[in-house]
Amino acid sequence: MKVRDLMERIRLLEIALPEFQREYVWEVEQAQKLLQSLYNGYPTGSLLFWETTAPPATKGAQGEQQSAGQQQIILDGQQRLTALYLLTQGEPPHYYGLNEIEHDPRGLCFDLVVGTFRLPQSSGPRPPAWVPVPECFRGELDTVAIAQAVTGGRQDEALSTLITRCVNNLSRLRGILDYDYPIQTVPVSATLSDAIDVFDRVNSSGTKLTAAELALTHISGKWPEARQTMKALLQQLAEHHFRFDLDLLVRGLAGVVSGRADFAELHYLPTGTIQQGWGRLAEALNALIVSMLTPASITSDAHLSSAELLIPLAVYLARNGGTFPSDQARRRATYWLYVANMWGRYTSEVEQRLAHDLSIVRRNTDPWAELVGAIVEQRGRIDVRPGDLEGRGPEHPLFRMVLITLSARGAADWTTEMPLSKVPQLRSYRLFPLPEQAGDLDLQLQRKQADEIANQVLLVSEPDTPLLYQLPALAQGRPHILEQHCIPDEPSLWQAQQFGAFLRARRERISAAINMRMQSFKEALSSAKPVGDIHQLIQAGESASLEFKSTLRFSIKDGAKDMELEQEVAKTIAAFLNAEGGFLLIGVQDNGDIYGIEQDIELLQPKNVDGFELALRELIRARMGPENNLYVRTYFPKVSGKTICVVQVFRSPRPVFCTPKPPKQKGAQAPEGAMTFFARVGNLSQSMSPSETNSYIAMHWRA
Repeated sequence: MKVRDLMERIRLLEIALPEFQREYVWEVEQAQKLLQSLYNGYPTGSLLFWETTAPPATKGAQGEQQSAGQQQIILDGQQRLTALYLLTQGEPPHYYGLNEIEHDPRGLCFDLVVGTFRLPQSSGPRPPAWVPVPECFRGELDTVAIAQAVTGGRQDEALSTLITRCVNNLSRLRGILDYDYPIQTVPVSATLSDAIDVFDRVNSSGTKLTAAELALTHISGKWPEARQTMKALLQQLAEHHFRFDLDLLVRGLAGVVSGRADFAELHYLPTGTIQQGWGRLAEALNALIVSMLTPASITSDAHLSSAELLIPLAVYLARNGGTFPSDQARRRATYWLYVANMWGRYTSEVEQRLAHDLSIVRRNTDPWAELVGAIVEQRGRIDVRPGDLEGRGPEHPLFRMVLITLSARGAADWTTEMPLSKVPQLRSYRLFPLPEQAGDLDLQLQRKQADEIANQVLLVSEPDTPLLYQLPALAQGRPHILEQHCIPDEPSLWQAQQFGAFLRARRERISAAINMRMQSFKEALSSAKPVGDIHQLIQAGESASLEFKSTLRFSIKDGAKDMELEQEVAKTIAAFLNAEGGFLLIGVQDNGDIYGIEQDIELLQPKNVDGFELALRELIRARMGPENNLYVRTYFPKVSGKTICVVQVFRSPRPVFCTPKPPKQKGAQAPEGAMTFFARVGNLSQSMSPSETNSYIAMHWRA
């Protein structure tokens, strides 16, 4: 059948595309190669149609089917036919809307002089001999004017020769419409099941279907609205800034209905089972965004190293009625997601790992500890160390966890101070610029280091001035920005010659911030609440990991402010940092009686728990350094009608020294000689001599 007749029959709806077929997926380059082959007279394969008087649901028909007689259903060749229709008719065929053509080939140009096809230029004027292919098939084309434009308006024999060449090349191009495509036909006696079976077998050539696309073909054959239903969910998810594809949904559907990652499971399941499974999957994915991803500071697919991370979570939720059984279960699932995300669980060996993980979900009511164990087995450890960031750029999965962590810390844009968590698509910019010279190994190394995660700053929009030059002003006027972004606040590190030292310092801060973010969720993995039952904790009494302080700075004895009391709080926090961590309860007296922090709050601005936390954070910053705030969390529960402050301290990755008295000027650092090392000895926080400190450090932080 000639190409012109195929185009006409498509226009008249005599040739249709079944709903079970996938979309038009060709790149523009593939359409270009098809045209060039037809132009050169090369064979381009055959077409496969199914002739039927009872056609299945077809794409884009909207009730407009052939009124009588047989209709030809495209089983193989739709990519070629769609490309040819777009290029020769200048519009999409009836079975597609323009918004469904992801890679529109109509910008392809035909070079009338050379007789070849050119990809559209991204910029600059189009050469006069380059004519968009659809224009070549539409009405008369003024080849004389084109030839004159090419020759600069000359009127001579060369112009005549060029006109002849253009006319001949155009005629040869239009001759494509007379190309006779071989047609193979599945007879009218075949059923829909027979047609899909043939479709499966011929898929061994051409643009192959993925296993997911093949499974969707079988699903659509039984449930014609399946593809459009799934596309509607994709659009809904995209409105929440999660952009996925049909393959993910089909994989998720397989997991929900069978508990396995095998697409073939879907080929032969009854329609009712598939539709019921789809309803559970859609409910699970929507619930996942609201109840887990958003609270976990994952607000777009850009935060995920792989979309497949959602499959075990969605399958788990589908098995639990679309909800997490408890908040602890949600936190355990979040911990697994963080670990799997930053270590790229599904960035390679996707099929094998997903099958393994779904088998764990299938046989466990609480699978998260075992799933994390699989990652530990895969890589040996899951905590983040500074060296893990060395040499790794924004393309590494760890960068996704950096983005999540900074968003959770309240990091904001440097210019607008808009929280990063409010912007689904952020851009990263180098803090230290690329070296301007190249040649020796040192400079080459610096160029590589310039793209490291530790040299990236996440911002909403492109900065007006180099970021490095903005640091002094930020440190002076908005130091919280530096802390939020884990940027070292030592000005000596902001010099070009200190680039290496800066990277080392920021790697430490970033890795510490990630581990801090992970820690609270890790506790849920062992079914331990972050604080546990507060009454039970108080009744247990002071120990190596628990200490009580009546107040922060209010003297119960004198009934007035006493700043010396802060030192007791500071040295306890420092001691816990240098040990295995612990809990400090402020507002609880030594005997366990509840005093509360209300008197402290009255001494602060603002007079609320936020003011209390700000004062506590400033104490840690001034006495121990701002980076140690990364290892401290605070809670403000009510006990016996009074507010107490629970300070949860995590082990520091390096020794922490504490100044015994605050510096005279706010923001100033105490002289180095004034720093003291505290550690826990039983239920006491004790200072250590230099020799004791050295021995303790050598034992506690062994390399």
